[in-house]
Amino acid sequence: MKRTKIMVGVAFVAVLAVVAFPAYQYYQNRYVGSEYFARVPLDFNTEPVAITDDRGAFFANGVSYQLDGYNEKGEHRVLEFTVYGDKASEMYEPGAYLSISASKQIVVGQSEVKDTDIPPTVLVKIR
Repeated sequence: MKRTKIMVGVAFVAVLAVVAFPAYQYYQNRYVGSEYFARVPLDFNTEPVAITDDRGAFFANGVSYQLDGYNEKGEHRVLEFTVYGDKASEMYEPGAYLSISASKQIVVGQSEVKDTDIPPTVLVKIR
């Protein structure tokens, strides 16, 4: 009886580990981001356009950004995200410096920063 309880406990822990570890890895790869810095090109059009879903149906108005970003180590990455809104004033202006949090799979957040908030080695690359 005691041995059966131990075996059930060991089996439960093994199943939990098999399920929990991939879930943890998925979360880390999808939602935990590293910081990158980018600058919106000076000639970038910030006028919102219609954004459609995978079937071509209207979803919302906004601007899709595809920017060259660099982390503190100087590693390059193309960062893609969309800002939704109906007015150009709601978008990031051309020339704006951004701090972008990106996981291995997606951009999880972005915010405008001052050029003084960006490491000098990165600032040289994005100017």
